[in-house]
Amino acid sequence: MPTRIVEAQWLPKQKRWQIKVQANGVRRAFTSSIPGRAGKAEAHKKADDWLASQIIDGSTPVSVLWSKWVETLTSQDGIYKAKSFWKNHICVIGKKQIAKITVGDLQAIVDSAAKTGLSRKSLANIRATMTAFIKWARKSRYTTITTEDISIPKNAPRGKVVILQPNDVRLLWNAPESHYSNLFKFAVLTGLRPGELIGLKWTDIKESKLSIQRAINYRNKLTNCKNDNANRTIWLGEYELSVLDAQRKALKRNHIISPWVFPSKSGDHATQGRVAISWKLFSESCGISQGVTPYGWRHTFVSVNNDMPSGLKKRRVGHSVSMDTEGVYGHAVVGEGAQAAEYIKQRFDSILKQNQ
Repeated sequence: MPTRIVEAQWLPKQKRWQIKVQANGVRRAFTSSIPGRAGKAEAHKKADDWLASQIIDGSTPVSVLWSKWVETLTSQDGIYKAKSFWKNHICVIGKKQIAKITVGDLQAIVDSAAKTGLSRKSLANIRATMTAFIKWARKSRYTTITTEDISIPKNAPRGKVVILQPNDVRLLWNAPESHYSNLFKFAVLTGLRPGELIGLKWTDIKESKLSIQRAINYRNKLTNCKNDNANRTIWLGEYELSVLDAQRKALKRNHIISPWVFPSKSGDHATQGRVAISWKLFSESCGISQGVTPYGWRHTFVSVNNDMPSGLKKRRVGHSVSMDTEGVYGHAVVGEGAQAAEYIKQRFDSILKQNQ
């Protein structure tokens, strides 16, 4: 922040105090018509306030500040996104001075990314990353711009998520056992994120309660849960417990000893990449609808349990709704975990026992 090194002077003819200061090539004069020390102090305060609002060094290249900002990030996912978006989209402004960056420059990045066919969600992630950077730069006095006017093109495609239909669920349950078939079933029954599934340990299960407290991301890194809502405990019903029992027996038959609930064949934790490949081969061999991704299992859970009250469902999958009554004031109620498990049992009864 530029600092004041001069003092106000009393101008007898004008009968006022005046001080001139400069920051980033701009010179300003501030005055006070109050005589005595009070007037001098007022002029100093006006000058100091203006200097405090000025940027530190507007000539710094964006690339330099971007690297400094990335060093402040603590989330591995956030670091990965920041580096990826920079390399593929944002680096076009890398050589520009931070003071010369405009909202139009940032909007151009989003518009250019949209022309490559990126989905609305991907564009929103790029915008969110740039917003976080600009917020940091603004707090650090490198810039004064804001990003609320950056918009996503209206014609940007919305990513289409394919889910398992009821017949696909029946095919899954009736399919021959494979190494990860119990993981696939448990995913549909619980709505857990792929990383949460492969991060489960047997010690996380206490009778009918499952504690989700870690995840393994797509880059095979063990992480804490995605957010506070993701760190949760859910009740397990008849179907979930049955799948876990089948998994214990399958591991025993195959002589796999592991602390992980759904380990690789070596006993180490699985990887999202390997599980995704296994799912593709498994679904093709069983005649299950194609195009369903591991995250599609989670969407399947939400869709299948459409009758479950929203509050129960959100807490079950680790979601929150910001700034609404339920999200802000809704809290866990004794017995609601068991209630959610009962909803799931009834819904899967209607699907899996349809032909009986």
